[in-house]
Amino acid sequence: MEYIRSFLALFVLLMLLLYLVPGESFRKYIQFFSEILLAIGFLYPVLSALYDSDAFLKKVEYEAFTEGLSEIARDTQKIEFLQNSYYVQEYERAIAMDVERIATEYDFDVTWVDVHLTDAYTLERISLAFTDQRGGEIAVGKVNVSGGMKDTVDEAVCAGLKKELSQYYQIDEALIEISYSNSR
Repeated sequence: MEYIRSFLALFVLLMLLLYLVPGESFRKYIQFFSEILLAIGFLYPVLSALYDSDAFLKKVEYEAFTEGLSEIARDTQKIEFLQNSYYVQEYERAIAMDVERIATEYDFDVTWVDVHLTDAYTLERISLAFTDQRGGEIAVGKVNVSGGMKDTVDEAVCAGLKKELSQYYQIDEALIEISYSNSR
């Protein structure tokens, strides 16, 4: 009942305001403003039931909470991806140091080692370049082992290195590329 009295008081007040306006130029603006206020006043009970209730506020809070959770999940996935990439790089570096150590046991002066891992941490390729320390050669260029070896580097020694790396890392010998340089 209180709502109806308030609505009627608003209606009378707005009608009085409309008739008190001295000129016709402002009457259309006052009438438009009055109609908006009456519409809001008429819809006030419905709007207050929807927007002032705790249920609506809880729904808004729940939506904000779920959006925050999904944002955290996206951030976690990004962090996991970046960490995975970091771990792959660290494992590649560790394997490269290990390959260099094995090649040094064959009296080779390693010029570079390149190791590639998949995202599942399996070896994809090992590339190795060296010079023969026994003859004191200096690195001038690279020649693939499969293209044939001449001069100071013995094919059997390179094949043995390739076989040892293949067995040690349990990969196919075709995934191991060995290059050498010779100054003779």
